[in-house]
Amino acid sequence: MSRIERVLFRQSGGFSGQIRGCDVGAGEIGEDVRALVEHAAQHPVDHRDVAARDAEVYELCIERDGEPTYLRFDEASMTAQQAPLIEFLQSQARPQPLDDPRWRRVRLACVFFDLGDTLVRAHRRDGELELESMPGAVACLEAFSRAKVRRGVISNTPAGHDQARMMALLERCGLAPHLDQDLCVFSSVVGCDKSSTKIFDLAATRAGLRDSTARLLFVGEDAAERRMAQAAGWMIAADIDAARELLD
Repeated sequence: MSRIERVLFRQSGGFSGQIRGCDVGAGEIGEDVRALVEHAAQHPVDHRDVAARDAEVYELCIERDGEPTYLRFDEASMTAQQAPLIEFLQSQARPQPLDDPRWRRVRLACVFFDLGDTLVRAHRRDGELELESMPGAVACLEAFSRAKVRRGVISNTPAGHDQARMMALLERCGLAPHLDQDLCVFSSVVGCDKSSTKIFDLAATRAGLRDSTARLLFVGEDAAERRMAQAAGWMIAADIDAARELLD
C-alpha cells in the first residue's frame, strides 16, 4: 500500500462564500480515514457544475509517496464514498485566506508561454524570422517538466508561418524538445490571437482543461495579454522567474 503523507483540503462557495480548509498530516489520519483517502486518491476527479453557483466546492490534494493527486468536486457530484472523507476534513477545517499560494501550485496542471520577450528574442535575418532562446528559458521549462506540469506555447505569429515552420524555429533555438508539441498554439495557424479569450479557450481545450481553467498558467510580458488570460479564468505570471516561484 502506498504511504499517505498529507491531505490538503479547501472548501469554497456556498451561500456564505467563506473559504475553509486544513492541512492534515499522516499522524492525524486514523485507519478508517486512511482507507477513505486511499479510495479518493485512486479515483481522481475534476468536476463541478458551473450552473450551481451557490454549491460548495471541495478541493483535495493527496500526497502519497511524494506524488500529489488533485481532486475537485462539488456537493452535487460528491459520491457516497467521498462524503465521509469530506465530513472528516470539514471537522478539521478552519477559515483560510482567499489567495493561498499552496493551492496555486497544487492546481497547476499545464503552463503556456508567450514566445517573444518571454521565452525567446525574435529577429529577422535576410527577411526570415529567427528565434533565440532567452537566458533561463530552458532551465524554466526543465523545472516545470520535473514538476510534471505540461508545457506549451501561445504566440501571435506572422502570417504564413504554419505549424511545421514554427516548430522548426523552436527546434533550432533548442526549445522544442522541452515543449509538448500538441500544446503549441500559433495565431497564424488557428486564426485568432491573444487580443481575445478565444485563443486561450482553444489552448485550454487542447490541454483537456476547458472546464478547469484555474489549473492553467499563462506566462507573458504583455499586461494586456495577461488580462485576457485572466478573463479566460487562467492564472498568470509576468515572466519565467515569477512562473518558477509557483513551483517553490
